[in-house]
Amino acid sequence: MSVERRKFNRVPFEKPIRVKAIGGAQGSRYGDALARDISEGGIRFFHDHFIATTSRVLLEMTFPEADKPVVAVAKPVWVRELSNRSQFEVGNAFLEIADEDKQVIRSFVQRKRIP
Repeated sequence: MSVERRKFNRVPFEKPIRVKAIGGAQGSRYGDALARDISEGGIRFFHDHFIATTSRVLLEMTFPEADKPVVAVAKPVWVRELSNRSQFEVGNAFLEIADEDKQVIRSFVQRKRIP
């Protein structure tokens, strides 16, 4: 039996998001990804390209209750290739996020959380 190491509760968040590699050869390249779930501490998404755990990414996410996209800098913590879909599943930890954006995510998670 594995021990749950998560600090924050995850909830489903199956929405398109925007991903931008920070620095490196793909510094100005945006790509679309499909988010799977989210917590106050991070987000998991599917992407068509490999993203190294040594990189940093800029994420843009939209929430119905927010007037503008939520923006965060994140660090990929783990990456798993999905052999049946030619995609990568990427688990990310938020590194930098404005307090206002953090509150949007916190409210979303609290509303979606199963009691």
